[in-house]
Amino acid sequence: LFLTSSLEVRSELRFSLEKKQFEELKPFFPPAFSERFDLYIEAFNGKDFLFEKKGFKFRLKNSKKKTVVQVTKNIEKRFFKCGDKTYTWKKNQVFESKNPELIRVLLFKGFEMFKYLQSNQIIPLYLALDFDLQIRSLKFKGRDKLFSSIENEGNFIFIPSHTNKKIRLKRKIPLKSGERLKFILGKTIEQGPEKELKTTYEIEAEGPNVDIEKEQDSLDSFCKVLNKIKTPKEDDEDEKELGEKGLNLERYIKKMPSFIFKKKGTK
Repeated sequence: LFLTSSLEVRSELRFSLEKKQFEELKPFFPPAFSERFDLYIEAFNGKDFLFEKKGFKFRLKNSKKKTVVQVTKNIEKRFFKCGDKTYTWKKNQVFESKNPELIRVLLFKGFEMFKYLQSNQIIPLYLALDFDLQIRSLKFKGRDKLFSSIENEGNFIFIPSHTNKKIRLKRKIPLKSGERLKFILGKTIEQGPEKELKTTYEIEAEGPNVDIEKEQDSLDSFCKVLNKIKTPKEDDEDEKELGEKGLNLERYIKKMPSFIFKKKGTK
């Protein structure tokens, strides 16, 4: 299944928020918001998810405006201070490919696997192998990057690891240079323990050009927004709880047939 693909380098500033901090920043943004649903894919070797350890994200991004297969690889990361707050600047390689029909197939098969994963039944072998085959059949540069990163990891199978829903509020703020920095206030909703929903919050900023976010003008602008937060950051007990990805890893370890990962010639 050949996908026409593109490669970009993107960068952003990011700071994790608590719910009260999110609410404090919300009036600063226009009320219009966007929604996106993501399904993440991982390489599973019977014990661990492999892509996360290699710094990759592999996902299907599904929104009203566009549906894409995306591979993201972090290539640079820095930390900056704003008073007592520490925020992150990241630069990523981003591979994207469009094929809405294929993505709908993968979404359907992924949710079929989740049904079994969250039930008392073992995942049917044909379903797991079919999802794996669909991923291995993809042909685009992002897929090649993924495969080369884990080629020495032994036997593994591609599986849907988790899903989340992202809600975003956006506002552009002019810089002294005349460029504009796009601020994104967001919350991400996913399944938590005992089928409860777990929500995380963040503020991000993206410039029109790569690396512009780490220039002093952008850093000052981002810090000015962070200074609008009055609520001090607390120790978040929820961070100790597993999100859907961690919960599903435990389920896959119990439910995925172990013979898939045995080397040839072993019993």
